[in-house]
Parts: sequence; structure tokens; C-alpha cells
Amino acid sequence: MNLLTTQGITVRVDAFYQFGESRPVDDSYIFAYRVKITNNSPFTVKLLSRFWEIKNSLAEVRVVEGDGVIGQQPVLRPGEEHVYVSWSPIETPIGRMKGHYIMETQEEFRRFKVRIPEFHLIAPFILN
Repeated sequence: MNLLTTQGITVRVDAFYQFGESRPVDDSYIFAYRVKITNNSPFTVKLLSRFWEIKNSLAEVRVVEGDGVIGQQPVLRPGEEHVYVSWSPIETPIGRMKGHYIMETQEEFRRFKVRIPEFHLIAPFILN
């Protein structure tokens, strides 16, 4: 399972191959991923930024970083969840992603890193 908890913040990721968007003949494989962030800590936290490391099966690495997630910097009170869906292209039918978020407690304005579990990107037809 692609689930990891850091300092009371649980991140779960599920990836899905996008048949209709991918173009294998052009070495373009598109994967969507659904992220669920759950605040199990006693603090209200704000997601400030993201950092992704995307690696294809040729060992080529692409880094993506920026503010928030899909244009948002969600604030999560204890017990709340934030779910979003995004996507990534890679040049091979197999790859993987991992990363982290930078979050900040809203009571003390203490920043901390929340790890995103590594997950695989696998076009289903490659397993046959």
C-alpha cells in the first residue's frame, strides 16, 4: 500500500494509467494519481509546497516543485482530509514517483517535511 505517516500527517497515493491520454508510439505514457492527506496530528496545518522526484525506467529523473498542490494551499484541522488528483507524463511504460510536502503548523508557524510514499507507475499492458 502506498501509505506513509510523518508527524501525524498521513499521505496515501493511488496511481492510474491513462489509456486515452497516452501515446506509446511517441514514448508518452500518462499517469494520474489520487492523493489523500489526512491530518491525524493535534495541530492545524497548512500545505505550503510540494517536491516530486519522477523517475522512468531509463533512470532519468525529473524534479517538479512549487507552491501548494493543484493551485491550492489547503489548511487541515485535526481529523480533516484533503484529496486531489493530478497527473504526470513519463517516457517509458514503467516508472516511479516519490516526494514530500512542506507543511506549517498554524499555531506555532513551525515548518516541517511530510514524506510522500514512493509509488509505481506501470502501464498495465507491460505486465502481459
